[in-house]
Amino acid sequence: MLDSKYAWSFFFIKTPVFFCLYFLYVDIIFTYVYIYILFVCFCIYKRIRRKQISYLYV
Repeated sequence: MLDSKYAWSFFFIKTPVFFCLYFLYVDIIFTYVYIYILFVCFCIYKRIRRKQISYLYV
């Protein structure tokens, strides 16, 4: 019984810290991915616009 109680208390002490770190880590990764996707979309959009403009001028 003592072992299980100790394990549960250890689990409850450790879990919030772990979750905070984990969510922070995931949040940072998602932020970088989001910025990267926006940047790629922006580059593609600029290329498409440039091609459309060149087609218009041709």
